[in-house]
Amino acid sequence: MLVGSRQLLFSKRGSISDKDAITLCIHPESSLFAKKMMGYIFSTFLCENNIFRLMHNREMSAHIGRPTFLTQKPTSNTTIMKTILTTMACATVLASSSQAANIALSATADTTLIQNFANGNYGGRTEVLIGPTGSSQQRAGLVLFDTSSLAGATINSMTLRFVLFRTAATGTWEVNMLREGNAGWVEGTEVGGTVEAGTATWNHRANPGTSWLGGNSGARLGTDIYGSMGSFTLTSGTDLVDDVIDTPLTVGGTGFTDLTALVDHWNTGSNNAGFQIYGGGAGNTQWGFDSKEGTGAAQLIIDYTPVPEPSSIALLGLGGLALLLRRRK
Repeated sequence: MLVGSRQLLFSKRGSISDKDAITLCIHPESSLFAKKMMGYIFSTFLCENNIFRLMHNREMSAHIGRPTFLTQKPTSNTTIMKTILTTMACATVLASSSQAANIALSATADTTLIQNFANGNYGGRTEVLIGPTGSSQQRAGLVLFDTSSLAGATINSMTLRFVLFRTAATGTWEVNMLREGNAGWVEGTEVGGTVEAGTATWNHRANPGTSWLGGNSGARLGTDIYGSMGSFTLTSGTDLVDDVIDTPLTVGGTGFTDLTALVDHWNTGSNNAGFQIYGGGAGNTQWGFDSKEGTGAAQLIIDYTPVPEPSSIALLGLGGLALLLRRRK
């Protein structure tokens, strides 16, 4: 972790002329917590053992903060242990106060499934189509996001965002989570319903040999999807082209206890099959949103609390151990 260094000067107590130069190296990308803890533990270790007096270095202080340390030598092992425990307790509070963050994940795959062109692929189109154009002419959209960067994080909220591609029609649409058995679908590259081997179609997860779990259903039967995670309604006559639509998602009828458990499930093995958007009213209520091949891919907006840095936590134990071992020598 030692890349680039900042030098701190220490002088032996009572002898200014007898200087030792000690270099403390901090990785430039280390968290502020890690930098402060390294500085605090290092200075506390030296001063508590009455060996060095810290000569403040402004450049280092800008990077790790001005460390706080004792100027009196402890009189007993009990005092030392209290200092160690206090240091570790303060550090634990800092580690546990991780701030929530937001991330916008862009779709890694998306496609349209069309009932009346049941073996055709539409993965190369610049929009994903949703809703019927008439009797037995339903369209369903699939969209997938890679959540592996959130492994171990606490998920506070989740919102599906997309940009409308064409004028909306009256209807209500559901955002469903595909079951893990449907994972691995391939969006394909066709734009006009041409048959493309191994890609997702209304009839097949991988055309022509692998059907969706629920059969040739456009991934809609109960065996294909969990319960709805959210829904939204568009109103006829309102031109929403290029408008951004945000749909808050919950665990809903998925059976998961919370969003953290759901994302953990996605990140285990090959369980992430993405979302299916389906619904609409009677007659022609088709609409669409920009695909990743278009001008603005769908996004999954996630508010999360990251996992504390392992290096930061490790500093606690190492610092305390160093203090104890130094005193016992």
